[in-house]
Amino acid sequence: MTVSGGLSGQLIFGLERIVKVTAVPVRCLTVAHPSHLFLCGRSLIATHNTEVQVRKALAIAARNPHRTVLFTLPNEDMRKRLYQTRVEQLVKNTPAFNPMGQKPARSIEITQILDSYMLMLPVTEAAATSQPADVVFNDEVDLSDQPLLALFNSRMQGSDWRMSQRFSTPTYDGFGISADFDLSDQHHYMYRCPRCNHHQIPEFNRKFVTVPKLPDNLS
Repeated sequence: MTVSGGLSGQLIFGLERIVKVTAVPVRCLTVAHPSHLFLCGRSLIATHNTEVQVRKALAIAARNPHRTVLFTLPNEDMRKRLYQTRVEQLVKNTPAFNPMGQKPARSIEITQILDSYMLMLPVTEAAATSQPADVVFNDEVDLSDQPLLALFNSRMQGSDWRMSQRFSTPTYDGFGISADFDLSDQHHYMYRCPRCNHHQIPEFNRKFVTVPKLPDNLS
């Protein structure tokens, strides 16, 4: 079993050896395990980007009534696989998303969380023109049709939120998520404490950001 990834200086991690290989553009990997968790880098950092983002999108819906969150994936196959293996089970088994006495709307496309909705959509023109939104999550930006991603984000024009989250394994410099990062100001935004009046970088940990009964363990 081997795994490779990254833009440059990649390492292939094998069961018996570690071999340095030539830098080439790569695609995001999926690990054949129910959790899909894998380790990368010299310090073997646990990486589970899509899982974290799905939980963030569901938490936004749970904490904020009457909002619509769009979560896009490059194609129908990826949407179906993620919904069946992770989203459906996560929502079904998390008390925070299933209040007593309610029968929320649940399907591969629409997941009702309390009074809000998360819509999981493939990056197609039909899906991108059908639904207004407050928040848009674009998963696997580099594998998606770039003009259609812009169309999805235009669905927030009527919202007072207009929160856009984009993430991906990078492929080429100046393309996709790399281009998004280059165009951003690449700043930390600081928040003035209303008590001490000092500016600080917010820490979004469990002490300050919490959804009751939402488990921490990603697996």
